[in-house]
Amino acid sequence: MRILLLPVFLLLASVAVSRAQDLPVGSATYGDMALPLALDGRVVLEYRQIPPEPVPVQLLCPGKTSTEWTDAKGRFAIPLGHQASEVAGAVPRMEGCRIVVSLPEFRVIERKLGLVQSPASLNLGDLVLSPVAGRAGGSFSATSWQAPSAARRLYIQALEQIGARDFNTAIATLDKAAIKYPSYAAAYQMKGQVLDRIGARELARASFERAALADPAYLKPLIQLAQLAAEDQDPEEAARRAEQVNRIAPGEFPDMYLLEGASYYNLDRFGDAERTAKAGIGADRGNTLPRLHKLLGEALYRRSDFSGALAQYLQYLEEAPQAPDAPEIQAKAESCRRLASILSR
Repeated sequence: MRILLLPVFLLLASVAVSRAQDLPVGSATYGDMALPLALDGRVVLEYRQIPPEPVPVQLLCPGKTSTEWTDAKGRFAIPLGHQASEVAGAVPRMEGCRIVVSLPEFRVIERKLGLVQSPASLNLGDLVLSPVAGRAGGSFSATSWQAPSAARRLYIQALEQIGARDFNTAIATLDKAAIKYPSYAAAYQMKGQVLDRIGARELARASFERAALADPAYLKPLIQLAQLAAEDQDPEEAARRAEQVNRIAPGEFPDMYLLEGASYYNLDRFGDAERTAKAGIGADRGNTLPRLHKLLGEALYRRSDFSGALAQYLQYLEEAPQAPDAPEIQAKAESCRRLASILSR
């Protein structure tokens, strides 16, 4: 049975725009005045350095989510609607909500919001990203730190144009930044994101490849290239790019282990699929990808380890009982049970 390579959707800086989805806010008014409210703050690195590229900030509430990207000064603002500032209790209800900033190779920032006392308390101040000891810095391109001021100003200008959805102008501006600084991997990466957004797929792929060439340790273009290869059903390229990601940032991207392992499976490299699925399960600390257990079960089945496959199939069914393929996996689990019993005699 072939395992379909599905695109792996990871949180990347595709555009610096908000994606708010009906966050819990009040609806009080004060006369004819209704003031905009936003949860804001700043993301900085240690020693208060500003990140050289946009950083995603997530607001997670029960059943609802919003993501905003930091600007050129590390600032973010997640809109919460409009409310009157002088009406008692006219502030968003944030119980059960939390702010999360998560980047590979950095410690996750998580802050529970609880009861908001006043609009002033919606400012979160500085959120400091601290690197995990011993990890490389692939979340940002190393070339970004050396970008000349003129090229960096153009990059920032392009981010503003993307925020205004002026994509064609942004592409032209990023081209100007790359002319001033040919090693500007982040500019090529951002250009690829914009091209992909407007449907220029092959041009986007070329831009991602240029970013990876400018900085081979930069994770974002490698992830994008792995996803594109998976969508194109090119398992060799998908496995190669996903392996690069997992080698640079081991244990940081369970999705990339799934993509890499599925690619090996489709290439009939069942031993590599088994190894990668096991690594992915170890990396999936939140148990968010049950399909890693299915992949491992399939690889073990093809290697005639029916007892091992049975255990993984059962784990998959426990974690994803409503999955569309649950009946099929249940049947395979029963087959493994019979085969394991026969072999044990």
